[in-house]
Amino acid sequence: MKKAVSSHQISTKSGAIVTISDFGAHVLSWIPANRTENQLYLSKKSDLSGKTAIRGGIPIIFPQFSNRGPLPKHGFARLAEWELTEITEGETESFITFTLDDSPESRYIWPFRFMATYQVKLTTNQLQTTLSIYNNGVQSYSFTTALHSYFSVQDIQSTTLNGLNGLIYTDSLKNNEKVTSLLDHLSFSEETDRIYLDAIHPLFINQAGKPILKIESAGFKDAVVWNPWKETGAKLADLDKNGYQQFLCVEPATIENPILLNPGQTWTGSQLLTSF
Repeated sequence: MKKAVSSHQISTKSGAIVTISDFGAHVLSWIPANRTENQLYLSKKSDLSGKTAIRGGIPIIFPQFSNRGPLPKHGFARLAEWELTEITEGETESFITFTLDDSPESRYIWPFRFMATYQVKLTTNQLQTTLSIYNNGVQSYSFTTALHSYFSVQDIQSTTLNGLNGLIYTDSLKNNEKVTSLLDHLSFSEETDRIYLDAIHPLFINQAGKPILKIESAGFKDAVVWNPWKETGAKLADLDKNGYQQFLCVEPATIENPILLNPGQTWTGSQLLTSF
């Protein structure tokens, strides 16, 4: 019989708090010390029982992004129960670490050996999430990955994202057509589903013209920008009614050129969020 899914909370003396579920090592909530509300969008309709994927927060996408391959959508890491291996709480920074090893169930659909480590680091107004994949088998393999971050916004139509100007993106809504971005500030008035290539510089989410969040990444090569808008959002049974108005997904990812990992090698990717 499957045990109940647990969640864990760490904090700092300054008042910052983050909550993570064992299921998927899924970050559910992040409240920096300079804020009073969750900076991550989490649908009220999300099933937190461990039976299905959680809508919102920061899902871990591994070893396949979306339907780009033979595995279930977004792979299996977000649907697995991770093991809590360490908690360290301090005055200025706190850490929590989870691990996931391959299993008979994972090898049935993806026949490779791995050990995944996920560390969440909390400081006064920052949250860093770091994913490492170690190939402890005898075969080389490749994978795609992302941290599918849902950021809470007051109104998507007054939200802009900057830092993407000059980058090439593939538009998933237009048969992966490649386009060069020529906008300093990306605004939102319809469904958006893009993969920006070589997105290695900081990105900023702005609300009503003022920056609210800085997004930095390392190890990841791409950035996904997604909002389902009204029509597609209404088809998502676990999304709040008109929930699309309240979030923007900006995801550090490596999709266009999959990561090749040889036996004994480790890949690491991280995301650093700063709240203003």
